Amino acid sequence: MLILLVFLLILEVLTFLTLSEYFSTGRKPVYFIVMAAHFAMSIWIWVIFIRTATYDGFFDEPRNVTLRLNLAWVMTGIIIPRFILTALHFTGRLFRLRKKGYSKILTGWGILIAALAFIVLAAGSLIGRFNLSTEEVKIKIRDLDPRLEGLRIVHISDLHL
Repeated sequence: MLILLVFLLILEVLTFLTLSEYFSTGRKPVYFIVMAAHFAMSIWIWVIFIRTATYDGFFDEPRNVTLRLNLAWVMTGIIIPRFILTALHFTGRLFRLRKKGYSKILTGWGILIAALAFIVLAAGSLIGRFNLSTEEVKIKIRDLDPRLEGLRIVHISDLHL
């Protein structure tokens, strides 16, 4: 968890710098909305990370499983898109090292990719989790013990949430 903590701290600073640099030259309301969204997601990340890192109960308890699933979603839906955004932005800075700027095209693509990844994962998590199907299968077994007649077995599989 220590490596993840250091990675999150560095990524937090780099993402803030990227968004500040890209949006500060435009309209102020857009800048404040983007920074407020960034701040809200950052709080969400840190709350989930701290709760998961400080959990001291049994590993298999539902609370721990929920915390780890939330952390995995945050890693996939927020951290990886932020990493892509900052990687593209600072790659653009390397390309423009002599001119002392950054590539707006690369940063714009990073923002687009990050936003699309977040939207797709959020929609899949919020809407797709209710897309379950039930299939009932009756199996006839010859010479079945009469005490087992009417027995129901439930099998749950492929919950890719």
